[in-house]
Amino acid sequence: MTSPRTVSAINHTYWNFANGTGNDYAEAALKSGHAIFMYDQIGEGNSDKPDGIQEVQIGTEIAVASALIDNLPSLLKFGKIVGVAHAHGRVVMIAPIAERGNIFDATVGTAAGLAALNIQIASQAAPEMWLSIKDTSYTVSAGPTNDQIAYYFYPFFEEKVLLEVQQGRGLLSLGILLTLPTNSVAQNYTHPVFVVTGEHDFFHVCRAGQCNVPQSNFPSIPAAVQSLFPSASKFDVDIVENTGHFIFMHNSGPDVINSIQTWIDQAL
Repeated sequence: MTSPRTVSAINHTYWNFANGTGNDYAEAALKSGHAIFMYDQIGEGNSDKPDGIQEVQIGTEIAVASALIDNLPSLLKFGKIVGVAHAHGRVVMIAPIAERGNIFDATVGTAAGLAALNIQIASQAAPEMWLSIKDTSYTVSAGPTNDQIAYYFYPFFEEKVLLEVQQGRGLLSLGILLTLPTNSVAQNYTHPVFVVTGEHDFFHVCRAGQCNVPQSNFPSIPAAVQSLFPSASKFDVDIVENTGHFIFMHNSGPDVINSIQTWIDQAL
């Protein structure tokens, strides 16, 4: 295995978008010498899909992520671990950091929030993918029109990318939505942090899709994330122009992906 090793709790469609366009984070990371550990969260992909309200909750995801982080050193040989997460995956990543401090050598968070999400029952909205899922607590995003508004900033993306992402959109359980906590403060985390957000992220809790505006004593809404990492040795923010929530799927995606690899190299 190469070093450092990047640990990501991810949806493979977003992080491993292998269409040869440069939007594939995993491919770029490997080319940069950063090995990747990927897994399907419970209720997604090839993982089990138990009751989507009673069993698939944020607490469950956090427990699974923590166990994987704890066991990685005994299973694999590598140098350093970088936590990388997107949207609600950031909540899953921040929770064990807040509880235990420096479990990662560096941390990268892209986007956050669920403000503009319009969801529908998975088996009804996307029967071509999820007809076998009888549990109505499993949902998917409503479709191309909703997703374009929520996740993309027109016209700075390719339509074929939007449609291809649609074909692989993942599940989201009601249990996750009902148990999303407020972010905890990682008081004892002292390693570097990098926050990357599209300037026009309607899905992020931004004002009318404008993230590059002051909040409290911070110059922008993404910069305010620093309040969750008050002891970080280094805190960097990249607000990407002409970009929405699905950062990597925009025309800016390849450059952003490469900038993250560069940041990781410099941070470690």
